Amino acid sequence: MCIRANDRVAQTLDGKPLTPVGGRLRLRILVDRGQLEIFGNDGLFSWTDNVNFDSSALGLSAFAANGTARLTSLRLHRIGSTWGIGESTLDSNLSGPWHAAGGTWTDTADGKRGTATGDGFYLNAQTGTDFTYEGDLRLDTATAAGLTFRGQYTANVDANGLVKLWRPGRDIATYATPIARQRTYHLKVVAAGTRLRVYLDHGPDPVIDTVDTAHTSGSFGANVFGGTGTVQNLNVNATGFTTNVGTRWRPLSGVWTGPGNGVHGRSTGDAFLLSDRTGADFTYEGDVTVVVGAAAALTFRANADASTH
Repeated sequence: MCIRANDRVAQTLDGKPLTPVGGRLRLRILVDRGQLEIFGNDGLFSWTDNVNFDSSALGLSAFAANGTARLTSLRLHRIGSTWGIGESTLDSNLSGPWHAAGGTWTDTADGKRGTATGDGFYLNAQTGTDFTYEGDLRLDTATAAGLTFRGQYTANVDANGLVKLWRPGRDIATYATPIARQRTYHLKVVAAGTRLRVYLDHGPDPVIDTVDTAHTSGSFGANVFGGTGTVQNLNVNATGFTTNVGTRWRPLSGVWTGPGNGVHGRSTGDAFLLSDRTGADFTYEGDVTVVVGAAAALTFRANADASTH
């Protein structure tokens, strides 16, 4: 795209009237992927055009024709996205841009879907040292999907029946538990110095609690291995789901995800998320909100499949 500057004789900018002030022109140019806006001399001139820019072309140059011109100052600023800090279907409070580092990553209604024959990573520019990092992971056809942190560590759920913490060249720790495809799991990582803890499905106690000294800081991201997996609600230092009920929560129906400020359930009919803790006489309380639909509630004195409750 070429913007022709002032025609000094005709006193025009790109063919439209614009008179210099004190022999100078002051231009402010806003370039978006589909639009160009030019403001001259602090608003005395304005012009808008719809342009199909090639967003991969980032070159910038200035020139003079049939004479000389002096460029007294030039400043370049990147325009932030109006779509927020995350992505169109990936909910996250990470502020930096995301990029794929292996595999193919696409937007779906359930979040960001990654497909890779080996390891595929989706990384954010934001980095961290000590933090809580959590997200929802679903194995569609993949062998494993996980949370990547400090640029090198990954905590994942593995269809071979494992929660695993690893870094390139070393499996640091594992926890044996049944892992099913097409079911959403919630993982939370707490990194504090060399101590690394991994929590599964909102449990109050870590399923992995170990020490590793290899990496102290680095970027956040997600990982998929050996097929297709979906990740959602990737949040750092979020409020989370606070509970003292049981050590694991399991969905019986519907889709249950942890968006960072609680647990969200979605279903066309009744859907249940049950703790592994049971009770006869008790006080049980919680906060529930209907976002879209008919009802949200606390379930108690339920049997294993919630057919009675």
